Amino acid sequence: LRRSFFNHPARRAVRGPKINLHESGESLILTMLAPGLSSDELEIKVHNDLLTLSGELRSRAPEGYEAHRTERRSGRFSRSFRLPYRVDTETTTATLREGVLELTLAKHADEQPRQIPISTN
Repeated sequence: LRRSFFNHPARRAVRGPKINLHESGESLILTMLAPGLSSDELEIKVHNDLLTLSGELRSRAPEGYEAHRTERRSGRFSRSFRLPYRVDTETTTATLREGVLELTLAKHADEQPRQIPISTN
């Protein structure tokens, strides 16, 4: 199941910033390219096992100037990902540094492996 989740080939063009998602044992680590975006322009939501990243890419051309070439998209974006398990939203962290958003999504306690004691009675 996890292999197909992480290695599923893209079937259509990605609209919005590119991401990488990998697992580090007890959590998922998501990195998203976000050059020129501030934390005020991004929104992160988690509901059950669905992660949604949304925001607005703005054109930074000075007012009154004519664009001769535009390769970066502008406008609103929203990307949603089904996570391989539920995450603990209370311990999830997000940092935005040098144009890269990094989310650390810890596994929910119910998803963590548990040691089962063995009775000798």
